[in-house]
Amino acid sequence: MGKPQLGSRLARFHALKIATKAAPRLKARMPFHADVRRAIDEGELVERFCEEQEVVLTPGERELATRLPNPPVSQVSRDIALVRLENVSVLGNTGKIIDERRGQLLRLRVEPPEVEVNDFRAETSRAVNQPPMNYIHLMGEHSGHAHFFHFLFDRLPRLFYLLERFSLGRQSVVVLINENPPAFQRDICGFLKARYPNVELRHIPRNERWQLRELYIIDDYQSTTRATFLAQPTLDFMRELVIEGYQISPGRARRRIYINRGDARKRRLRNEGELWPLFALRGFESVAAGHLSFRDQVALFSEAKVIAGPHGAGLSHILFAPRGAQVLEIFPADKAFDIDYFYLTKAMGGTYEAVIGSPGGRLGWFRAPVTEIGEALAKL
Repeated sequence: MGKPQLGSRLARFHALKIATKAAPRLKARMPFHADVRRAIDEGELVERFCEEQEVVLTPGERELATRLPNPPVSQVSRDIALVRLENVSVLGNTGKIIDERRGQLLRLRVEPPEVEVNDFRAETSRAVNQPPMNYIHLMGEHSGHAHFFHFLFDRLPRLFYLLERFSLGRQSVVVLINENPPAFQRDICGFLKARYPNVELRHIPRNERWQLRELYIIDDYQSTTRATFLAQPTLDFMRELVIEGYQISPGRARRRIYINRGDARKRRLRNEGELWPLFALRGFESVAAGHLSFRDQVALFSEAKVIAGPHGAGLSHILFAPRGAQVLEIFPADKAFDIDYFYLTKAMGGTYEAVIGSPGGRLGWFRAPVTEIGEALAKL
């Protein structure tokens, strides 16, 4: 790793680490704890259930898997736990859970076992004691709390487990969320409150850390870190919460959608103009999802028969497509290990094809082989 530049997030992280070590009293205003513990080991296990789910591939998908650097597994195991923590604090600026008395950072099992740059910020954090309630941690990480993919697949499944699988979800609960969420998250939170009157949503201001007598977390551990391979009841909850919340009545599955990233900063197809005629010839419509409202995006993909496009968060819309949709994902070579959408397609009962292009540059821009794209399209 190169030397961090002055003013960079990494430089500020290291400065905070050094400063709090030299002057421990500084932690009262700017917390930093390098002692990382698993929350499930430090708290009380309240409820727990396990699931097994087979990953069923077609012969074509099995052949594709041999060409991927990170092929899908044949079976996924889940261990979902509701854990109660006592006397902890939640940081408004990063969403992290700390035990200030013991000097510990508390993590889920899927998270790394060491402190990382996005765990703490070199910012003043005011301690605020909160009255006793059933607080549920649902904050996203500072670096990605507003991200479309991570909200859908990191946080919505935990809401399902809380509200539909654990008995605590039938009581009055206060769900803690990030300050200033983007519009699509505000919409989904509104649908949640309308559907579950026992749920109250509260955001923690960025400049505060809430000190709580009790806090519940949903520790959803999977044998594969790919969070998109979910059980059918979980997917149904996520789909219905959004589609019914927007009062969308999907038509028949007829659309062939190509997700273009022409306005994206990262992972753009350099030869998209050369490739597009192959898609147009087969009846695809080119969609820049970011130019549509979230409701319009969901409505569009709820009628998708085929979805294609470069690797990116836009493929998360496979979730809202009818079961059985066909998917073609185009990878830069250095991202071909990231098979979230392969798993999502299979969880949704669809069929999956992929084409691997050239390595991406600094921003992930890459080229895809025209002949292989044509061959893949012929299979759809």
